[in-house]
Order: sequence, then structure tokens, then C-alpha cells
Amino acid sequence: MCAACRITVARESRRFPRMLEMLRAGRIHLSGLRMLCGRLTQDDGDELLEQAAGKTRREIAELLARRDPRPPVPDAIRKLPAAAGPEPTADAAPLFAAAAPAPSVPEAAPEAPRERPPRPAVVAPLSAEAYKVQYTASREQRDKLRAAQELFPTGDLATIIDRALTLLIADVNKKRFAAGRKPRTKAAAVEGPARSRRVPDAIRREVFTPSGGVMHPSRDGGQCTYVGPDGRRCEERGRLELDHRDGFARTWEHRVASSRLLCRAHNGYAADQMYTPSGTPSGGVMHLVMHPSKKWMDAKRCMPRKET
Repeated sequence: MCAACRITVARESRRFPRMLEMLRAGRIHLSGLRMLCGRLTQDDGDELLEQAAGKTRREIAELLARRDPRPPVPDAIRKLPAAAGPEPTADAAPLFAAAAPAPSVPEAAPEAPRERPPRPAVVAPLSAEAYKVQYTASREQRDKLRAAQELFPTGDLATIIDRALTLLIADVNKKRFAAGRKPRTKAAAVEGPARSRRVPDAIRREVFTPSGGVMHPSRDGGQCTYVGPDGRRCEERGRLELDHRDGFARTWEHRVASSRLLCRAHNGYAADQMYTPSGTPSGGVMHLVMHPSKKWMDAKRCMPRKET
């Protein structure tokens, strides 16, 4: 956080000393206090601080939007200004004649124009049920949006993007977790020993079964199930992978009870703890296990090893 933000929080803490007490106790972070500056009043300042305790920046922003809603913003697609190129260099005439010719120095090549870094996407809450979404798109995506607007009677961007995201989420969940497919077999019929690492669709559906549509998975909640030593559960909801609790390379079985959702980082961490000596990071000597087909298999990747 910049020094100006720290100074702003320090000045606001003169009016509300409870801010420093909560910051010292670890109940709220400095970024959250900066978001609350200017929103605290003598009537409800302590109440707002208590509501913001233990929340992330996104949750605090939603809290402030519920308390002070803003009107919706209009749809807008505009072209960003192009990056400024190098300034033209022109040899200026000398004001005075030089007494002696200066030694020739090779001219440096003009610097290439620096590309402007893309602006980060903005998802800001306006009220309890409305958000402002702003991001940088390519010309190709702009053309697709224009084409989609021509196909819809109203041409509402929010409706177009909502329908596109609904179809995208359903398609990805169908491919990754077999959600939405018509079940042909039950999980009990495909549980047991397996010769392929691919998890059957029936087991994928049991582990990741939407209860109220593709947005509401039921069993694991569409969230990483790793629980740390302090009892806190991982909050990651992206890059989820199916993991075997007992290790597929050890059991060679697919079962619903032994399957769980883990994020990519904790899935790799669980593999390191199970397959490497003393839980050392990846890169250590891997254990080899014997597949029922009598071929040595790599315990981490489960690929046949070439015999030497």
C-alpha cells in the first residue's frame, strides 16, 4: 500500500481509535480500512467496522455498495487511445560555429515505441444486485459483440454476456465434471479396479453434482476441500481438479468416497506429501509402484517407464 493510503488511514484513526485496535488485533487489514475512510460516521462508525471485520476487500466493497447503492452505468464500447510513438528527431542548426570539429559519435538507434500495459479488469459493486464490469477487449471480440447485438432485438450487452457465460460454464462443467450429461450408468457400477487414470463420468457427477443448476455444485461446494493445520479450508474455486485421497498410483481404483476436489496447488502438494520422500518438494526421487499388468509405473504421472 502506498504511503498516501497509510497517511489517510492514520488521519481517520484520530476520529475512530477503534480502527487501530482492530488492526493491531488482526481483525481487519489495512486495505479494508482504506476503503472505509470517508464512509465512517459518528452514528454508525463502530457498527460498520464490526461488519467489515474478517472480510476481504471484495466483501467490504459489496458491504459498502449495499449501504450506499449507486445507479447503474450505461453500456459503453470505446476505442482506447493508441500508444504514443517516439518523438521525431531533427538535427537542430548550431547557434555558434564550433572552433574545432567534434569527433564523430555514432548515433544511437531510436527507441522502439513502448507498448502500453493492458489495464486490469474492473468488477465493482454498484448495489446489492448490480455490478460494473470493465475490461480491455480486442478488435475481434468487439466485432463479435457487435454481431451478437445485431442478432438480439434489444442489443443489450448485459443480456448477451450473461447468455454467453451461461453456455460457457455449462460446456466446461460438462467436459470436466460430466455435469449436465444424461447419466447412462451409476457410480456404483463403475467403482473398483481400473486400468485407466481417467475418472468415469458417473463418479465425476457424484463428486461434482449441481443441485440448483451449473452454478451451485452440491457435495464439495465447487471449492477446494483442502483443510490446513489451522482448520481453515482453502477458498479457491478456480482450477479445480479431481484427486484420489489414497493415491491412484497405489490403489488403481476409482471410488466416490475416495475422490475429492482440490485446486491445482493443493493437488500438487498432496502428491508431494504422498509420493516423495518425507514430503519433499517436487523434483525428489519418485517411488515406483507395480501395476497389475506387471509394468513399472511412475507413481506421480502413472506412465509406463522404459525398461533399461
